[in-house]
Amino acid sequence: MSIEAINRAPADLTHIRVDNQDELRYWADRFERTPRELENAVIRVGANTKDVERYLKLKSYCK
Repeated sequence: MSIEAINRAPADLTHIRVDNQDELRYWADRFERTPRELENAVIRVGANTKDVERYLKLKSYCK
């Protein structure tokens, strides 16, 4: 993860706000995904960070 991503960490680390571009880029960098992939994950499982992380790991595992 880049230094810039660490510096702009969101105040609420339990939920992903895809309507905020800085937060979207932070989480996309954190999960090593594109912003679009992250948006799709939030649509599928909701904005809870742990749920999104589990979904992305499962999706990677199933490829």
